[in-house]
Amino acid sequence: MAVKQRRRDVDDGPVQAKHNAEGTRANGQGTGCRLICLVLLGASLFFMLLVAVLVRRGAALKTSKLLGVIAQSHELLREKPKDAIALLGRALRSGASESAMVRAQLLDALGDAHKFCRQFADSQRYYAEALAQKRAAEVTSEELAGSYQSLAEVTQVENPRAALDYLHEALDLPGLSLEAIALTLWVEVKSHECAGDFESALRRLDDISKLGRKFAQNTGYWLRYVSMLNRILRGREDLLRETRESLHARMESIKSALLKEGPWLDAEQMPPESEYTPGLATKPWHDLHDQIWEHTSHNSALTAASWLLAASRLVADATSELKREFELLQAGGHLRRQTECISSYGGGVWSFLEVWSPWEDRTADDCAAAAPVACRLVQRLQSAGMPIVRAGYSAVDAGTHLLRHTGTTNRVLKWHLGLYVPAMPEGCAQFQIANESRTWQEGQILFFDDSFEHEVWNRCASQRVVFQIVFHHPDLPLKARL
Repeated sequence: MAVKQRRRDVDDGPVQAKHNAEGTRANGQGTGCRLICLVLLGASLFFMLLVAVLVRRGAALKTSKLLGVIAQSHELLREKPKDAIALLGRALRSGASESAMVRAQLLDALGDAHKFCRQFADSQRYYAEALAQKRAAEVTSEELAGSYQSLAEVTQVENPRAALDYLHEALDLPGLSLEAIALTLWVEVKSHECAGDFESALRRLDDISKLGRKFAQNTGYWLRYVSMLNRILRGREDLLRETRESLHARMESIKSALLKEGPWLDAEQMPPESEYTPGLATKPWHDLHDQIWEHTSHNSALTAASWLLAASRLVADATSELKREFELLQAGGHLRRQTECISSYGGGVWSFLEVWSPWEDRTADDCAAAAPVACRLVQRLQSAGMPIVRAGYSAVDAGTHLLRHTGTTNRVLKWHLGLYVPAMPEGCAQFQIANESRTWQEGQILFFDDSFEHEVWNRCASQRVVFQIVFHHPDLPLKARL
């Protein structure tokens, strides 16, 4: 038995060896296959990673380029707003596959550009699309509130109630910071002002101060507060005597504090602090023959009196041509509505055209192509030595009341040349500055300083139209005019 077993083992030896060799060969081949597979898998993963990196880098470069377009559009906006809008439009179309946040930034930039051009319907559309993209991107409440504020700012003139709805949605957002709440309330003040609801505007100002002293420490806040008190006192004849006296005392107290702490010298002349230059010859109404102009102007070697008189003759002589051009401009739809919310809500319209406005189609010398008569006059005035800042037509419709307000700076003075001034009933069109009223006359110049509080009425049956010229105050040093 043992011998047979040994023989079987001997006989099976070569077979077993063969099997072992084949197994070893198979194992070697399997190992090789596995190594090849691992190499191929690694190469595939590396290739996929490389593609992902390149795609991400390409996307990052594209995003960076689009953000660069936004920065470029901001530079173009002041001088060539239409080019800025076209640039942003192309970027938006090319960035269709971009992230929601990048698209939101492009849409916001387009909204800003159209707002600058007074194209509020387009601006509102882009801001609304930007808000939708931000919601998709799940941005912070502060960023959403910013979109609501932008929407309110471009709707508050035509539809202040809709603007207030936007702002209430913003205030309902969760987790808003005090700064965001204060900014939203500040926009709400303006919306209430546009709606003619000065009591609500005053309450919102009080709400801002309740958020903390830092939100009500700047002079801009208190100047707005005085303005709202003033409008309530002038517009509410039904106020109880005690209420009227209390509000008036409050207004005078704030004015006294501003005069004590600020640079102003007259409670009737308080433009924004940053736009006020002390030491300039000042009074509400000026005359072309005032002795205060008998000195050397900072503008040239000429005396201010000499170019004022020469310029006044050029302006008066252009009256008839300016009247004809205004008729063409109005018929052609070239006038734009003012958006300062200082005309009485629901009343008439105040519209304008400025010859150097960047949103107008302009000639090679940067003047409005639609107003060649006005452009030629401005060029002649500049040649006469007049330091013009801006000029153009200003029309106040019948039934319009421009509420008491203050101009933006005392660094300029203004002329109004009467073009169309209704004569009947007598005195129906009036201009009051610092409690002194005057009326326009066709072909005559009113010379004034609008940094004093002023107010305009057109109680006539037709439009009042003037040609307005704004120029640097002759006392203003040249370096301050740049």
